[in-house]
Amino acid sequence: AVSANEDSSFAKRLITGQAAEHYFTQKYREIGMFRDFELEDKTKYGCGFDFQLVATNQFYAIEVKGMNEKNGNITMTKKEYAVASLLRNKYVLFVVKNFREEPCHQLICDPVNSGLVFEKIEQKIIQTSWSTRL
Repeated sequence: AVSANEDSSFAKRLITGQAAEHYFTQKYREIGMFRDFELEDKTKYGCGFDFQLVATNQFYAIEVKGMNEKNGNITMTKKEYAVASLLRNKYVLFVVKNFREEPCHQLICDPVNSGLVFEKIEQKIIQTSWSTRL
């Protein structure tokens, strides 16, 4: 069973994530390297990133992460990590920090090879379902 705390934590992460995505869509053109790119929303496609920025013969895959504080942890899914490893310098983490006070952002190009130290976390999940014969 999922506890109320887990539900609340998930809801807060979802809200922060959506706010971070909105922040990105409002701010990306202010970033020099993205100025002449068109934005394509990929949030509903499950492709390992949230947005694709496209220009003639160029693209960036953008994964947006949000944090309420100035510092903290971010998590990449298995798919995000795999796509980042494949796309290398075309994959950018756009981290929106400090939502609690005044949001600011940090870009991390090629996050898997950027010097960040990612710790692999494996979890066993028990999923319950109910079945009936009709």
